[in-house]
Amino acid sequence: MSDGKTEGLSRRKFLKSAAIGAGAVAMAGGIAGVPEAAAAPKKWDRTTDVLIAGAGGAGLMAAVRAGDGGAKVLVLQKTPSVLTTSTAVSGGLFAAAGTRAQKEKGIEDSAEKFYRDYVKNGGYMNIPELARLLTANSVKVFEWLVDNGLPSFRFEAYPGHSVLRGHRSNKNSGRDLVETIYAQVKKRNIPVQFDTAVSRLFVDPKGRVVGVEAVRAGKKTNIRAHRAVVMACGGFVRDAKTFDSWIPAYAGIGNLTGDPGNTGESIKMIAKDAGGLATHLQYAGTYPYGLEVSPRSGPVCRYWYFTPLGSILVNKNGKRYANEMLTPTKLTHSLAEQQDKVHFLVATKAVWEEVFAKYPPGGVISPSTPDWIAKELQAGKWLFQADTVSELAGKTGIDAGNLQKTIEAYNGYAKSGKDPDFGRDPKTMPRGIEAGPFYAVKMTFATVLTLGGIRINDKCQVVDPYEKPVPGLYAAGENTGGVHGNMYLGGCALAWAFTSGWFAGENAAREKA
Repeated sequence: MSDGKTEGLSRRKFLKSAAIGAGAVAMAGGIAGVPEAAAAPKKWDRTTDVLIAGAGGAGLMAAVRAGDGGAKVLVLQKTPSVLTTSTAVSGGLFAAAGTRAQKEKGIEDSAEKFYRDYVKNGGYMNIPELARLLTANSVKVFEWLVDNGLPSFRFEAYPGHSVLRGHRSNKNSGRDLVETIYAQVKKRNIPVQFDTAVSRLFVDPKGRVVGVEAVRAGKKTNIRAHRAVVMACGGFVRDAKTFDSWIPAYAGIGNLTGDPGNTGESIKMIAKDAGGLATHLQYAGTYPYGLEVSPRSGPVCRYWYFTPLGSILVNKNGKRYANEMLTPTKLTHSLAEQQDKVHFLVATKAVWEEVFAKYPPGGVISPSTPDWIAKELQAGKWLFQADTVSELAGKTGIDAGNLQKTIEAYNGYAKSGKDPDFGRDPKTMPRGIEAGPFYAVKMTFATVLTLGGIRINDKCQVVDPYEKPVPGLYAAGENTGGVHGNMYLGGCALAWAFTSGWFAGENAAREKA
């Protein structure tokens, strides 16, 4: 394949068919019958060395690294602000192994240990070279952010990680991260143009991506990228139609959160215009913690703050149905089998107050305020409070008899230190659910990111169905697919965004103009 041909086809001829073939190869449909890649225009309205689409963590980090590599850089962002991006609206959890902060705490960790946890959680469906890229390099990326102004953070335990490697913003927000990297972009005078969407990739006769068509306020602009284009446009979680089509397991119910610009056009565009290979489209970071207070929208409850203190999860039949300490995204699979696809966190007043004393209200139920929580407890639609177990069952619609039996059985397990039903660690059962008042939170799905996208190699180059790099085209962040495998592990989305952006920008700048 070194002669630029693929099984007897020139790359140009290959693109004519592979753009369609990419849709067939894609693991979930919807990219079929697409036209030939767009030829480069005769006249360009604007030029740069590296054009970056997307101003979240991945795109902004790519901009910094490309700029530091000597390239002239232009960033385009579909929405009006960096504060609407997936990075900004995330919970601010960044996974990294071997950080200075870990060493100061005496936490022994390594890239190899991180890798083993990561691929095990991902069902060994992670693309190995991408998983290695993340687990080996997120530490240097995180330390760079710390050294360049990242505010204070804390360690947070997260199921699936064998050690404390989740570095959580003390504000429970990714805004700290995006503001840190955006400050570095501005320091370098790298222009970021908002309210501008990339609508097309231009490809020259040799199959090289040479620029983009961008749209702002209805006006189209053709922008030449002398070295490379980096696509860091996010996934498709905010397009309910595409999400429900590609991920039917969670169709029709639950919150779809994140950047409002994450509507999947970039994934389809790369497949259509440049013959990029889509992969892992049927997987998502879907959590069992959404409060769907309006259609496909609402806050989330981090129930795993409560369960280690002695709380449980039950279905509408009043029964525990899984080990509450499972990785949240793995628990989602079991939730999909429950009646109405809902379950309830059940906690005592003592645990409820302990959690809200330890964490800010907006971090426990996010986003929220104390006033909102008080009103919802009064309304009794998603949050519930009752003096007795039977009263709690009546308010929530849970089967009262089964709930009473479940709590009695669990109390016995807490005393004995053994959970014969699901093998829960006795350390996470320090007390029973005995003294009221009692609290409950009704939850369903909440998808915070999609795991499928365009396949890249370990240089963050987009590859075609034969794994041959598409010249002049890179991708980073949620726009890509396969790094997380079939299951999301907390803190790895931000780690991947910044790490893949680092290498995409760095390598794009090395391209010959």
